[in-house]
Amino acid sequence: MKTPKKMKTLNRKTIYLTSLLFAMLLLGCNKSDDEMPNESPLHEKVLVDFTTRLNTMAQPENLVNNTNNSSATIARAFFNSIKTSSEIFSSFFVIPQSIESRFVSNSQTYTWSDGTSSVSYTITELSDRYTLLLTVEDPTEEIDYKIEGYELKQTNFLKLKFFDDNTLKTELTWELKGEVLHVDLVELFDGDTTKMEYNTNDNSGMIKVYEGTQLTTEIVWNSDGSGTFTDHLANESFTF
Repeated sequence: MKTPKKMKTLNRKTIYLTSLLFAMLLLGCNKSDDEMPNESPLHEKVLVDFTTRLNTMAQPENLVNNTNNSSATIARAFFNSIKTSSEIFSSFFVIPQSIESRFVSNSQTYTWSDGTSSVSYTITELSDRYTLLLTVEDPTEEIDYKIEGYELKQTNFLKLKFFDDNTLKTELTWELKGEVLHVDLVELFDGDTTKMEYNTNDNSGMIKVYEGTQLTTEIVWNSDGSGTFTDHLANESFTF
């Protein structure tokens, strides 16, 4: 059995940025008392469900421990790729305890810096949603990143877009429908789309990978850890 043509890998710049942000979290800055009066800060209201579910996402134990089956290994790799990409998005929005904060009307902006790199994170509360805008600039590393998106209030729906130098690179969508979490990861730079349906009750799920509009890879796993891997390009299917 051949390994799928495109196993998802993490962009080196994104990995660098994640490390940079974590370092900046440890450094912190000056804190401002300009907070929302008599209310929780906006950053405590957004991405709560996203972060909670991300931290508890896992495949069945039998699948995790099935290290002798190559199809099971591929199933774990694709699942972990989606989870890792989501964790990188999540890490962008973790702010230090000591920051500069500015509240204007229905928006709150947080800024922090390590002296070279600077981050600005604005949350705006609307009637039906929260909008998010985060920018990272580092002239020494030629970094100019932006993440924009929104989270709906009444439904568990989140959409985030990642820009590198004003070019849209990646889109991430999370939506909970009943007990099933739907995750779409679209990589604009190579035209690939990865779709996952994940049952939050029993950890079963399905992943489909598209190159453009063509379905290339399909993985289904059950709550007991068994499942199938299908390579649609080679017209082959394997069980684990």
